[in-house]
Amino acid sequence: MTIEELKAAGFHEICAGIISSIGHWDRAFQRRIRDRLGTRYFVECYLWRHSKFGQFDDGWEVEVQFGEGCNWFPSKTCVRVTAWNGVSSWTPADVLAWADGIWERMKPEYYEKEETP
Repeated sequence: MTIEELKAAGFHEICAGIISSIGHWDRAFQRRIRDRLGTRYFVECYLWRHSKFGQFDDGWEVEVQFGEGCNWFPSKTCVRVTAWNGVSSWTPADVLAWADGIWERMKPEYYEKEETP
């Protein structure tokens, strides 16, 4: 996966080089996934430049955020699922397929529903 591939697939950079809640990542990209009912979820891809420390290869981490509750456990808690180790070889299409597969299995609530008149 490359930055250029993510941008071509509709991801946009959300911030660069800041301290995240889980540590330091160097670049972050996000794509909002919508359908006719609203925003299903957000997918984020984080680039970790480990090579600057001289010990490890650079790598990616992928995360998806769902809205409140799921069909099997209603609550007011948002759900985040993270994948790492091996995702660097994924394409943006792989990322989207992974996230959509989780959406279909979990059946969570929409992150945001469109207002109906």
